[in-house]
Amino acid sequence: MEDMGSLQPGLPSPTMLPENWEILIIDLKDCFFSIPLHPQDAEKFAFSVPSINKSEPAKRYHWIVLPQGMKNSPTICQHFVAWALNPFRQKFPQLIVYHYMDDILICGEQLNKDEILRCLKLDLESQGLQIAPEKVQKSSPWKYLGWVISHSAIQPQKLKISTEIKTLNDVQKLVGDIQWVRNISGITNDDLKPLVQLLGTSTKTNEARTLGPVQEKALRIIMDKICNNHAQRIVLTLPVTLMIINSDSQRLYPFAIITQWDNTVSANLRILEWIFSPITPRKTIVTKPEILSQLIMKGRNRIIDITGREPYRIILPLVQEYLEWLLRVSLPFQTALTQYDGEISNIYPPYKLLPLLHNQHFETFPKRSETPVTGITVFTDAGKRSRLAACVWQHEQQWQKHLISGTPDDSLQTLELQAVIWAFENWNNSPLNVVSDSLYVVGIIHRIESSILKEIKNNWLYSLLLKLLRLLQIRTHSYFITHIRSHQFTHGLSIGNNQADLLVSPAWAGPPVNSFAQARESHSFFHQSAKMLARQFAIPVTDAQGIVKSCPSC
Repeated sequence: MEDMGSLQPGLPSPTMLPENWEILIIDLKDCFFSIPLHPQDAEKFAFSVPSINKSEPAKRYHWIVLPQGMKNSPTICQHFVAWALNPFRQKFPQLIVYHYMDDILICGEQLNKDEILRCLKLDLESQGLQIAPEKVQKSSPWKYLGWVISHSAIQPQKLKISTEIKTLNDVQKLVGDIQWVRNISGITNDDLKPLVQLLGTSTKTNEARTLGPVQEKALRIIMDKICNNHAQRIVLTLPVTLMIINSDSQRLYPFAIITQWDNTVSANLRILEWIFSPITPRKTIVTKPEILSQLIMKGRNRIIDITGREPYRIILPLVQEYLEWLLRVSLPFQTALTQYDGEISNIYPPYKLLPLLHNQHFETFPKRSETPVTGITVFTDAGKRSRLAACVWQHEQQWQKHLISGTPDDSLQTLELQAVIWAFENWNNSPLNVVSDSLYVVGIIHRIESSILKEIKNNWLYSLLLKLLRLLQIRTHSYFITHIRSHQFTHGLSIGNNQADLLVSPAWAGPPVNSFAQARESHSFFHQSAKMLARQFAIPVTDAQGIVKSCPSC
């Protein structure tokens, strides 16, 4: 049987029901069994019931109404009910009509519920559909598709969440139950992360799992938000704004809210929905401009989806100069705001009672300088065979050095990374220039400041990346890092690089660096295109294409 696909991939948002408009909700009685099959199609739904012990011929039947549970039955049901509702929609174009499967919601500013119900009943009965009288809802609070709707607010219906966690399957169900109420209850990535971490990477559904103190605390916060938080119904006279909320010291992940801002009332910030970035980033290192760009694109798409138009205003946590700079140089940021002709602002509403606006952090220029800074210059290098990393610098015209011994588990990249980390630790209170012959490490430094890290299987490498991220976050002075090719010259910056290289090189010359291995490890973090890999590491395009094809994330 050919899959007919989904006609309605998602639920209608209840926040788009205008505030104080009246609502009427009905449920269709035995919807599937009220939809007749065409006689020419009925034979396609034939089936046989065998007799016990083959004591008589099997009895043959066929369906005359739409069978429930068939592959395409939900799609056919949606299509049929939508067709039956068309005459009603045409008679009352001023009404909002939500239809999902057999649940129908009607909303209007002036709603004669008895007359509307009578007309709807006539139109549906003419097509063989019956309204279940015991499920008609005329007064507030209304319950629709798992939501409780009042005249001004929306909350999830009472959610039964089992806290008896014994297996991985129990955790998966718990996270799944929470996911669908996040955008109304404001359950952030930071709230949910302890439970997601409990999932781990195992695929065994019966693997043992228990809630620790961290998960229990997270679950209490989540349950409190489900019980007490709510979204509000839209006010048609107010513009819709997309507001990006940046992390403070207590929050790691930025998020966005779809809001309306009413200056005429004291509680003037109305939250319609919450928007979140992926809790598990696709890349190992995701920069702050990339995260903000993801939220802008996701928020714009969501607002267009539910309102049919772009947001009137986008509020961003960026200082003005940094905002203008990103619009000039950041491709993700430019892409996120492509063809947006609304207002871009960095002025937040003065709503002091909303905790999420407390300690709002405004992003400014990174501390990484595009040009060398006035300060010491440190040269770093590492040797895979010697298992040493080295930092060298000049003090009073004399070369100074620091050596770091590696472990059998260290790769060339982790050794190079340790050398750079030591330099940032040692000169944390002064401007610093770093010269490294590792494109891999230089690429990490260029991206990691104010970023979000994806947890990786290599725990040692992940701990080094976390340490580097924290060092750059608390750093107060600017720094500059650049790449230099080894063994190219004997003057200029190559003098310092050669000094570091001598400290980590074995007594005899080893084989040349494996460019393919370097390219593969670099792609596992930065996910460059095949063309970029080939140019960056001087490897054949076919080899670069093979690296990209074998990457599980690309």
